[in-house]
Amino acid sequence: MIFALAKLSSVIPGFNERVQTEADLFGIAETEKITVAFDDMPTLKGFSCRTIEGDKERDYIFLDYRLRGTELVYIGFHELFHYFLHVPRGKKKPSVNFYTLARPSMEDAEADAGALLCLYPATEIESLPYRMIYTDLFERMLMRKRILIYRRFGV
Repeated sequence: MIFALAKLSSVIPGFNERVQTEADLFGIAETEKITVAFDDMPTLKGFSCRTIEGDKERDYIFLDYRLRGTELVYIGFHELFHYFLHVPRGKKKPSVNFYTLARPSMEDAEADAGALLCLYPATEIESLPYRMIYTDLFERMLMRKRILIYRRFGV
């Protein structure tokens, strides 16, 4: 996990130092030539994939069009981190990763941790217990996960 987070800090400006925004997500995707698309996905929040046509690789992040605010940024960064951490570089190999609410794999846990550090960087940790009072259930769950990462790994 620590290796994965160190890798992310080398490619995301201000990673775990400032709150990342929707603009950051789309800017990084554009820099990396990843197409972000929205679609109707009633049973899925998002997924990322790489397609290969001939000798051309194309990377995509698909998000449910109903996502807004914190949920959009969290799931968008989760999928972006699958790209950074789990898509083979320099190999003509297709790849796909799905964000579901099922029990996460190690790859999902790494992508989740990266997304949580984007939403709640180290500078925000002390304020999270107080902010939980004013948030919805989804964001409260994210804040709890972020605090657990801080306690377990010190980041």
